[in-house]
Formats: sequence, structure tokens, C-alpha cells
Amino acid sequence: MQHLSVKQQLDSFCKRKYFNLESSHYLNGAYMSPLPIVTESAGIEGMRRKRIPVHLTKDHFFLHKKLVRERFSQLLHINSPKNIALIPSVSYGLSIIANNTPCTFKKDIIVVEDEFPSVYYTWKKYSERHSAHLKIAKRPKAIENRGTAWTDTILNLIDENTHIISIGNIHWQDGSLFDLKRIAEKAHYFEALLVIDATQSAGVIDINVNELKPYALLASSYKTLLGPYSMAVGYFSDALCLGEPLEENWINRHRSDNFSELTQYQDQYREGAERFDVGESSNFILMPMLAESLKLLLNWGVNDIQHYCQYLSNYLVEKLRPFNIQLINNSERGSHYLGISISQFDLSMLNKVLSDANVIVSVRGNFMRVSLHAFNNIEDCDALVDALQYVLLKQENNILVSA
Repeated sequence: MQHLSVKQQLDSFCKRKYFNLESSHYLNGAYMSPLPIVTESAGIEGMRRKRIPVHLTKDHFFLHKKLVRERFSQLLHINSPKNIALIPSVSYGLSIIANNTPCTFKKDIIVVEDEFPSVYYTWKKYSERHSAHLKIAKRPKAIENRGTAWTDTILNLIDENTHIISIGNIHWQDGSLFDLKRIAEKAHYFEALLVIDATQSAGVIDINVNELKPYALLASSYKTLLGPYSMAVGYFSDALCLGEPLEENWINRHRSDNFSELTQYQDQYREGAERFDVGESSNFILMPMLAESLKLLLNWGVNDIQHYCQYLSNYLVEKLRPFNIQLINNSERGSHYLGISISQFDLSMLNKVLSDANVIVSVRGNFMRVSLHAFNNIEDCDALVDALQYVLLKQENNILVSA
């Protein structure tokens, strides 16, 4: 049997058949991922169980929660699923962290410029409450070597006064890649607390929590994890797992699986981070959906997804090179992200052309954000390139006519 070339292997990896994307060129997973077909089916099955509740047993309160903890732990190389909490959003998880992290003599909180609002607002209020200092790691002006330069800026801010560093491993606007390993090493050296927002990368970029040893890591499920909206998963370190939950619900208490003894009130919480689970976390529709999405990602392999997305983004870079469009270097951004400077485009024309071609992307700041996943293919990339080329040629012709 003839061996496939690397290109043929990568081409064959595409998982579009697992989705129902119709005719769209959906390059916007960083906004919201499409649902895999099996994930959609799990949600429908959950609705049917709720339609006739006799089909909902005690096991349904715990089974899919257990699967999500186990699968998320495996995906991010987390030692124990007991450190995983099931929460509705990253902002909910950040509130748990802020409420359980006293401010010491160390007063500096570090975030990056143009951080996602939920992260910024949490630490701004924390800083105000504790008379701490919110330090902003400024975005480098130059696109070249942006990820490395931005990482260096963050590292230069970390010292003996640093209390918390709250960061993603890529920037949500342009995909700039932060070197979490170097940041974690310096944070640990100064005994600073590292909080990672992995919403835009978990499941697409290999993240090793066991190596990074963050204070906490949070990820919403509706982006790179291919899950439903209003779900998130959080890793909480052992130190945090001794903290107070935001709410006192019944299911996060010891022996809550014994329904006949629920009014034998327990002061003790369930083990580990389960104490932080949101009320009604058994969600009979969303939890089975997330379990299915995580299973898919594990079956496909995060490293293989990462290599495939890198292949597609490299293809895009080569196709766009003749147009002299400013792009962040391949090694300086997430493999599944491509930030395209839109300064040279007529935005109204660009939006219309993209819409007509059924190419879906996002504009964030001064960049068009192209975000890839396993469901994308070469045809999606070609459709985007054709649209950009058409706009540039149209603009050039308009200039010549005007002249």
C-alpha cells in the first residue's frame, strides 16, 4: 500500500463531515464554534429525557459531570479530575478565584492590554477593593515578533511585588502567542499566582497544566472546545480547593448522591473543586453535549488538530503574501489564529464581498480575526483569499479611475 504524503494526510484529517455547516465558509470559531452533529444529538436526547422526566434517574445527576471532569482533565494533562469544577462561564470562575484569594503585601495584578472585558473587570474591581495596582502589559506596536515582544513585556513586569498574573495563552483579538512556560517559570520564582483563560485555545493548542502548574485555568465550552453556550470548565489548584463556593447548592455537599438523606445536612463539601460547581450543574441537556464534544477532541488528538490548523494557516499566509498584507509571523501566534490587518481595506466593501461569498470571519480591533478548527478546509481558505483579492483589485481600479 502506497504511503500518503504529509499533505495528503493533512488534507484527509479534515473533520467537516462531523458538522452540518451547509455551504458556509465558517472561519469564525473564535466567536462561537458550530456544534458537532453528535453534540447536537446529545442535546436533543437530553431534551427528550426532560420531556418525560420518568426517564431521568439519579445517575443523570452525576454521570455526565463525571465524564466531563475526566475528559477535560485528560485533554489538558491535569493530574486529577477532582480539581475540575463545572461552571456557567469564565467570569463565574474568576469570581470564585477573586473571592478566595486574599491580597497580601504583594499588590501588583498583571493583565494584558485589550484583555477580554470579563477578565479586566474582575481584576479591576479586585484591585479597587484591595488597594492593589492593576498593571497593563502593553501590546507591541510592531507586528513582527509580536508574541515574543509581548511576552517579554509581561516578564519585565513580574517581580517580588507581583500577586496575580491573569492571561490567556493567546490574545483573543489577533492571536498573539504568549510563552506560558516562561511566564509560569518567572511567576513561580516570585511566588505569584498564574490564572489562565484558555477559552480561545483549549482543545486546539496542547496545554499541559501539570507542567505549567497554574493557580487556576478556565475555559468556556462554546469556542475551541466545540461545546454549548452557557458552559465552562475550570481547573482549580489544591490551594483554591479549600476555598468557599459562590453559592450553597445541595449537590456540592458531601453525600449529595444519597437522595434519601438530603435533609441530613452536611457541613462538608464534596471533594476537591466540586464544591465550586454551579447550582443545577447536572444540566441534562448541556452537560451531555459537552461530554460528547470533549470525547471528539480526545479522539482526534489535540496535537493533530494543532498541526492541521497550522497547515491551513500556513497555506493562507502563502496565498496572501503577494498582497503585502500585514500578518503576525507564524511562530508568534496561535496555530489556529490569523490576524489580518484591515487598514488597507474599504470596510464596507469588504464586508459586502465576504457576505456575498458566504465567508464568515470577525473584526476585532484593527484586525480581521480568522480562526480555524478541524472543521475547516482548503476551500474555506481559498474563498477568503479570493474575497480579499477581489476587494484589493476593486480598490485599485477605483483609484485608477479616479486618477
